[in-house]
Amino acid sequence: MQPNNPMQTPQPEQPNPSIDYLNQIASPVPQKTMNPLVVWVAIAGFLAVIILVITLIATGGTSNKDRMTTIAAELTALQTITSEATENIQGSELRTLNSSLTLVLANVNRDSATAVSAIGATSDEKNKNVIAVNNEVADFKSKLEDARLNAIFDRTYAREMTYYLKTVRTQMANLYSSTKKQPVREFLQTTDQNLSPFVEGFENYNGN
Repeated sequence: MQPNNPMQTPQPEQPNPSIDYLNQIASPVPQKTMNPLVVWVAIAGFLAVIILVITLIATGGTSNKDRMTTIAAELTALQTITSEATENIQGSELRTLNSSLTLVLANVNRDSATAVSAIGATSDEKNKNVIAVNNEVADFKSKLEDARLNAIFDRTYAREMTYYLKTVRTQMANLYSSTKKQPVREFLQTTDQNLSPFVEGFENYNGN
């Protein structure tokens, strides 16, 4: 073994690569980009919310108070129509059916006061919902008058009453599902049960 030579010239240390140099030669870190699918999903979701808001506004956001006002006006008008139609009905079967409906409606309209009051509805003739119902009733009566003049009153009356009753029942069902006020729900349920047989009776009427 050879002794260490103290006079041996030390080897210079290798310089460490500078940090800047390492950064220069290092592979660039890839920039994260948003997935196009995520972008489109976000846009679609935003548009869906906008469409929903517009739809709710367009449908007028009908309140339960307005629904009850409309239903009460329709039931009142219905009683008037059935009473006035009695003298023009020719068939005994239809006349009996109509007279029974008039009596039922008299009780229904008497009992409706509790539901109308409970939900804060109104029967004011200047109310827009009442006005709309009155306009519909005017068209209904016009059709009946034409039918009378053409000697087809009974058949037309049965058809129009079927449609009218179904419309009222649909509106009552909508209100029933959207209100928690017990007096209103009880009134709607009882009224629907009372009107249901008449829908079937008018719909199945086969007179001329």
